[in-house]
Amino acid sequence: MAACAHADTHGRVLSFGFQAEEALKTLKALVWEGSISDALVEAWTAKTGWGLDQIAFDNDDERDRILSDDRNHSIDLVVVSSPAGDDFGKRKRLQRIDQEQIPNRQYLDVKWQNACGDYSIPYSWGTLGIVYRADKVAVPLSWRALLEPEAKAKRHIGMVNDVTDTFAPVLAFLGYPLNTADAQALQSAYEVLRTQGEFVLTYQYAYTWLSQRRQDETLWMALGYSGDHHALNELTGTGCGKCSGGGNGNGQHGGDFIGERVLSTRC
Repeated sequence: MAACAHADTHGRVLSFGFQAEEALKTLKALVWEGSISDALVEAWTAKTGWGLDQIAFDNDDERDRILSDDRNHSIDLVVVSSPAGDDFGKRKRLQRIDQEQIPNRQYLDVKWQNACGDYSIPYSWGTLGIVYRADKVAVPLSWRALLEPEAKAKRHIGMVNDVTDTFAPVLAFLGYPLNTADAQALQSAYEVLRTQGEFVLTYQYAYTWLSQRRQDETLWMALGYSGDHHALNELTGTGCGKCSGGGNGNGQHGGDFIGERVLSTRC
């Protein structure tokens, strides 16, 4: 079984592949790192009696490599993009979903009910934006703050190593369609990223990078997804569970999804 994620830029998908019933002691889920809370895992186990084995990835390309590996045939559930869901479904890597067997589908908005094809179901939606250290940089007002940073931010910028999400904000910043195949548009976007490169500290997803360096103070601003500022605050122990981007001036990784936004929905 598969659950899909759709986006105007690309989609992300939840997909399922079932093991024999007697082997279903633990659900194996291929998910974005840091995306499933401990409380949800505990609730899942209490209700079903099954454990949850999370296999984390932090970009779509890594997820696709894992799904393409024949040794990973025992994965039950995966969050993927809608195009990737269709592709892996046609390649027999995902199981076709019988929508009639999912009664709660009726509670989805009509526009989402058929947005994810035959191999996935709507999961969530959100935005792609900027997370930033409120004590280090001014509030970002557009993509320019991330893509053409001020001099003091050199080697303090975080991007992601993902074909779609890396280019999406650049194309939006330049005024091009997010799914463009125009060679000149892509070349222009590449030049922006090449120039930005000297300011970039890491191309690793900010949550993953900081999870390995929780006391690090060098990442000031990064490309992020909805809710990342909350996750980063929890990860670094700053406790700002309800902040909306400003932080408290004490080194918190405050974030806000502001300026030019890229719609990114997960099915």
